[in-house]
Amino acid sequence: MLLSRLRDWNVQIDFIEGGSAHNAVPREVSIGVVLTSNEDKTKLDALITEFETQTKTLYFKTDPNVKITTSTYTPSSKSAFTVTSSVKLIQVLSALPHGVLRMSHRIDGLVETSTNLAVIKTDAAQSTVSIVTSQRSNSEFDLENAKTIVESLFNSTQATKVTSAGFYSPWEPNYSGNTLLELAKESYKQMFDREAQLLNVHAGIEPGLILKKNPSVKEAISFGAEVFQMHSPFEHVQISSVTQAYKLLKAINERVVAHFSK
Repeated sequence: MLLSRLRDWNVQIDFIEGGSAHNAVPREVSIGVVLTSNEDKTKLDALITEFETQTKTLYFKTDPNVKITTSTYTPSSKSAFTVTSSVKLIQVLSALPHGVLRMSHRIDGLVETSTNLAVIKTDAAQSTVSIVTSQRSNSEFDLENAKTIVESLFNSTQATKVTSAGFYSPWEPNYSGNTLLELAKESYKQMFDREAQLLNVHAGIEPGLILKKNPSVKEAISFGAEVFQMHSPFEHVQISSVTQAYKLLKAINERVVAHFSK
């Protein structure tokens, strides 16, 4: 959004570096721009101050500590993109969807489909831009639609190379007649003396891939240790819960074997 406001300034982008992995929401981004005058620098400082204030107001619950800092540096005279290329890049980034595309109509509060602008790297000397996005969905049909939207945008810019790879296979949870799930709930109740809490999550997890590659497998569940701030640089696990998850896995395996051995 900030870059889109610079579109009419005739600025030259020197570099953009942001994000670290395709499956992580980017935490920070660095942008270098070449300005033509001190007057532009003053205007930019005012714009950034205004933008930071508006962003903090809009996202005060989810990102209260958002911060934008500036510094002055001397870029290489040969490193910056041309004004035309800079404007084109700004237009692409402004149009590229990012975040929730659709909420589930079956499960309240569950994100059905999303897209993530995960990584961007530029090489102005080579006039190249590398952008990595990631789409996720609980629906195969909706996932294909999301991929098509992003691919179409890049193709409309006459991008040199657009590739699709490594998508998470959708997994639509099945609660009805799921014997494995019932056995897992029984094992959990016996081990922890409380009912298991069943959750639907918007994430790329293994059952989707397992079920897709093994059509004969009809039932799947997913559980594990307590993980916090997942897919961020602050991701961490509660160590004691790893042992609990392992013991639960053993208990479920034993119950499954006993059930199907009858």
